[in-house]
Amino acid sequence: MKMTIEGNFLKEKRDKHIAFCEDIDSICRKHTILDESDIAFIHKTAEALVHTARKLGRDCFINCVRASGNDTVTVAGAYAPNSLYNYTTIGAIISDDDEPAVLRTFRYGLVSRDTHAMSYTTTEGNNIIQDCYPIKRNGKVIGVIVIERDMTKEDLETWKKVVYHEPDISSYPVLDNLVKLAECVNDGIIILNQNKSVIFRNDRAQKIYQGYGYIQDIYDKDYDDFSFHGPIHVGPGIENSENHTELRCAGNHFEIGEYCYFDREYYYVIVIKDVTQEKEKEENLIHKSVVVRETHHRVKNNLQTVYNLLDMQRRRLPEERMKLALSEAMNRIASIASAYELLSQEGAEIINILDLLKKITADFKRLVNSSSDIELHIEVKGDNVFVTMDDATDIALVVNELLQNTFKHAFNNRGFGRVGVTVLKRPLYSELIVSDDGEGFDCDKADRADEGFGRRIAENIVKQKLKGQILYLSDSTGTSVVFTFRCIENNTI
Repeated sequence: MKMTIEGNFLKEKRDKHIAFCEDIDSICRKHTILDESDIAFIHKTAEALVHTARKLGRDCFINCVRASGNDTVTVAGAYAPNSLYNYTTIGAIISDDDEPAVLRTFRYGLVSRDTHAMSYTTTEGNNIIQDCYPIKRNGKVIGVIVIERDMTKEDLETWKKVVYHEPDISSYPVLDNLVKLAECVNDGIIILNQNKSVIFRNDRAQKIYQGYGYIQDIYDKDYDDFSFHGPIHVGPGIENSENHTELRCAGNHFEIGEYCYFDREYYYVIVIKDVTQEKEKEENLIHKSVVVRETHHRVKNNLQTVYNLLDMQRRRLPEERMKLALSEAMNRIASIASAYELLSQEGAEIINILDLLKKITADFKRLVNSSSDIELHIEVKGDNVFVTMDDATDIALVVNELLQNTFKHAFNNRGFGRVGVTVLKRPLYSELIVSDDGEGFDCDKADRADEGFGRRIAENIVKQKLKGQILYLSDSTGTSVVFTFRCIENNTI
């Protein structure tokens, strides 16, 4: 990842041995959450950089973490006579991917030594070696001193071809089975003795730390000197015997498990699992969900626009029959828009039919009660049944047609009517029932092809698109219409 430069700092020729203290205040105020006393402390620390750079013959910098906590900004620097840089890097935004040791030192207050980093220097390949030291004030880390040198050919050779030391666990026979298991898994395994020195690490663990920037083999090293998740959180005197941490470093995502057990002495086992691919897939799914939700929202808005245009046209029509036809078309559009509205809110590709029915019936009831003399009461109940987006719009259209038929035919010469909408989940095909307490109708007569345009729409959708069946039951006490549709098993596609 390329580092970002604020202002024109990188374009300016650097002056040897200059600490650029005049820029510290403005950069810290712009990029960090340090208070004035912290900035003054950084200022004072920076004044010693020139002497350090001359004495060590290395480029020295001070980095402070930005407000986001995910990267750092270089606030001061002093350059050695044989500096790796031709231009100033003051104001550079440094990512965790390029210089992971800097953020490690800031997060945990631990010294990081001999770590590989990518910096935009004049050296071949931009490979450098960093030592990082925390700047502490009042018990907190407010900055990091970074001392850099060129990565020599010997360093590069060591880094690319680490000479692995074969762990000697003969003094720890209790670990024999664990070590054999560690060589068979794809996770990094590190075992520490009670002094927290590495007595075993598998090849995977070494490669993870090599990718993180550690040049040397971590075997026989003090774990606190290279841990990229801070001090160990388990052990004697600590309540928990295991601890789990998730973190992102050097462009990768890791899950780190810490375990402590006792067998004549304490041992620590560190399990490092690289979950980068899983996290990237999760992030992609989240991004896709946002895009899909936005698309559904736009479709819903477009349908609402069409609905409003039809409503304007309906109000201008002189004949009630024409107004009724447009109202029916508007209700069909509204039922589809309801499905898209739910999808835009939930960001998923499946819909709970119960939620959709509540939305459709509420809109239908509001329209009827405001535009007619009939007081309509609609009750929705049943099971949580999930369907795909396509099936949801089809079911919405069917229910809308059934509600419109009920409103037009069931409550003649009445000022009040009850409608029930019930969803019943079945193993393969679920059922949806729309019932009313109206006057009923002759099912045989209604089966004729020239009767009931809305009914034919409902039947065609159920049979051809939902691949279900539809049944009418009617007598003088009311009508029930039952149709079936395929639901999604376990609420997932």
